[in-house]
Amino acid sequence: MRALILALVFVGSGNCVQAATDQESGNRLLEMCSISVKILDNTVQPTDDLTDASSCVSYVHGFTDAMHIAVAAARASVPSGNLAPNVTRVLACIPAEVTGGQLVRIVTKFLTDNPERLHENRGILAMLALNRAFPCK
Repeated sequence: MRALILALVFVGSGNCVQAATDQESGNRLLEMCSISVKILDNTVQPTDDLTDASSCVSYVHGFTDAMHIAVAAARASVPSGNLAPNVTRVLACIPAEVTGGQLVRIVTKFLTDNPERLHENRGILAMLALNRAFPCK
């Protein structure tokens, strides 16, 4: 468990820039999630690839599930249940009432607002987006 938390801290420390293959990059995630947002906004076009939209939703949901598990594990690993500052920099404490559509919009907005980072790994970018939206306290 400690290794998982340390890996998350290292990856999200901001000092590590990881180039990704095209399929694993923020570029690809933005392509997929932009279509998801079109569906949420009822502006989808017949030429849009709905498989991409589904892939985005699945990825973001899976990622947030992993984030919930990491937060629970981090809290369980210390007697006080308080997260260490180095852990709070990378984890996100997502409220239960947040919808899947909100999560997709948050990730998409972060990607759109940070085009200089789109070559990086999509997981790192999703983690940063969610951490900024829902920082752990």
